[in-house]
Amino acid sequence: MFEEKSRVDVFPDSLEFRLQRPEEPVRKLYITNFRGKVNRKFLKDTFSVYGQVIECRGPFTNVKKHKYAFITFLNPEHALKAFKDGRKKKVLFNNRPLRVVPSFSYTQPSENDIENILLKISKTVKKTHEKIPIQETKRVDQKIEGIDYLNRIDDDICKRWQAVSERCWHDIKTLDLSKIVRSIKKAKKLKNVSFEKIIKRCGRFLTTLKFSTRHFGCNAEVLPAIGEHCKNITRLTLQLHKDSNKELAKVFAKVQKLQFLEIKDIRKYFKIENLILLPHDTIEEIRLSTLQSYNSFQPRLGYLGHPKAAVNCSSVSDHGILLLKTLRNLEVLILDEIYEVTDSALQGLVNLHELHCQNCDRVRDPGIITLIQTAHNLRFLNIFNTGITTDVLNTADTITKARTNNLKLHLVVCPMVLENWSGDGDSSPLLEIEAKDITVSDISDEFLYDDDDVYSVNIWDFGINDFDEYDDFDGYDDIYGMDEIDYNGENPFFIF
Repeated sequence: MFEEKSRVDVFPDSLEFRLQRPEEPVRKLYITNFRGKVNRKFLKDTFSVYGQVIECRGPFTNVKKHKYAFITFLNPEHALKAFKDGRKKKVLFNNRPLRVVPSFSYTQPSENDIENILLKISKTVKKTHEKIPIQETKRVDQKIEGIDYLNRIDDDICKRWQAVSERCWHDIKTLDLSKIVRSIKKAKKLKNVSFEKIIKRCGRFLTTLKFSTRHFGCNAEVLPAIGEHCKNITRLTLQLHKDSNKELAKVFAKVQKLQFLEIKDIRKYFKIENLILLPHDTIEEIRLSTLQSYNSFQPRLGYLGHPKAAVNCSSVSDHGILLLKTLRNLEVLILDEIYEVTDSALQGLVNLHELHCQNCDRVRDPGIITLIQTAHNLRFLNIFNTGITTDVLNTADTITKARTNNLKLHLVVCPMVLENWSGDGDSSPLLEIEAKDITVSDISDEFLYDDDDVYSVNIWDFGINDFDEYDDFDGYDDIYGMDEIDYNGENPFFIF
């Protein structure tokens, strides 16, 4: 009797000691003493409170009709925690404590086994994501992308559900109708009537809208609906197929909170005068595919540029650039490869922070020197492959030495200009000069870089006499009976 009690007192401590030994990690637990039906989801949910469960096997039924299962944790500490709660009878199922003990030592997974299990899980998750289309389901900012999901609005329902359908759009913040999700043939089912219904229901909640009339059944006649119902929109992207100046004017006059406007694939029909109707106090960025002159438009623009692949930009002259002086908040100006622009048009842009005029060979010293002297917040100047000389570097060195705002000026020039510049031996600490390699000046970064111990486990026996309080456990013989500012060659802020 004494020996039995002594063995019962000593064995649990020895068991916990072995569980905590790093050379014998225990991750796999044997679970039994179920009463009633049990499923794998319950097992995983029950033991996930202790840590990450990477494998759940069972429940199985042995030859004596007793149910059992196996739970494998990623970390041995979590298995130890679950084991301790099992010993304290805190792990319950149908108000009955479950028996939780370590599985046999030779069934414990090795480090290689753990890696294989995790790899299998990641592959399963990847396949699941491939089968199910990815949709953003944020409660705060829902996004509907593609017209395939909105090709029909059916109102032939009872009044109760009709009222519900009209109120379920409140969390839609982004609506993208510029892409073809499946096929053009199916996309054409989105007609003007359907689009107007969609905008009527979710327009007042939208902050971002992307809309295209190309390849779809809609036309420019629906544009006034955007201005009528999308009062809170801040970002608008349009791709129009035919003349729509009248409709655009109605939109621009009503979107008073608009900050960003992008119009793609502009043809000759577009009238730049329509931009005057945009809200001057809020508009910050405009992106167009072609350039025309500004007359009296004075928005709060912070960025002005043209994309690398834009057409008809080579005809921009000094006259158009001189009109930009009225843009008091213009900070970034991108004029790369606009060959008709000269330096005389740049010297009055005193509020600039960044100027890009790469490959503008008519840009010379006088205008750039004046710009450096008058633009006190100028921090970046790309004058690579232009007509400037070392006089610009001398001026930049002198001006930055006298700066009181400690703002650095970064210049990008040709290697030859930097080689010919001797300096005075004591260069300004606020001047950074980069000699750009002419051989890679127009090559995007993506073309320059190619993106292409197991613990030993000793066999140990736990015995079964220590768990006599579990009346349905008949020994281990029956346990196994059955059965996751880089421009990159492009301009980040475009307007033309």
